[in-house]
Amino acid sequence: MADLEHTTLTTIQVHEPKHLTGALTTDTGKVITSSSSVNGQSEYRKLSVEDLDTTGSNIIPKYGAMVVINNTTPVAVTAAANPSLVDAADYIQVLPDTVVYSSVNLKGITFANNELTVDETGIYNLMAWSDVGVTSGNNTLVGFKISINGELSSAVPSGKDVVPSSSVVANVSAQVLIALSAGDSIGVAVAANRTTGVIFGDSVINLIKVDSTT
Repeated sequence: MADLEHTTLTTIQVHEPKHLTGALTTDTGKVITSSSSVNGQSEYRKLSVEDLDTTGSNIIPKYGAMVVINNTTPVAVTAAANPSLVDAADYIQVLPDTVVYSSVNLKGITFANNELTVDETGIYNLMAWSDVGVTSGNNTLVGFKISINGELSSAVPSGKDVVPSSSVVANVSAQVLIALSAGDSIGVAVAANRTTGVIFGDSVINLIKVDSTT
């Protein structure tokens, strides 16, 4: 056969790639790819997500949550040095020996010891919410902050609200887009402007990867 450029082929020399002849409209989206089972052969099929190299992409979502429901165990806190609760040093980590979180709907994120751990570097949407009560005191300011790898930073926003009395609960929440590296873990910390016990009755921390770029 003559050595011809494809652009010059005409009439009976024109041919379709293997597998395309006789293709149906229902075959839309299928591609010719190496056989998944036989070396040296190709096949005509739709690719699955598992066939793709998704490293560093958002094709496969990453998400997870940890929750507390109907908790009555207080976290003992001492009065914060700064009563406005803006200093990270005034917050203490909420550990599972006091309040026990459990995991919900994990995909690409793991959970252990009241922390969610990411397996990929990226930008994550972090949402934290909790109702809070206190064991004593009136008009107690309570702060709710997210820790990263057990460390607390004033750069990470906290949710704060005043709990009127020990018989009333308040709601605290915070949401932020945060850069995390593979292996980073997030947890929960708490502070109050007086010495008391802080009770997380219901609480949820949601983490969703939204971008691979940090």
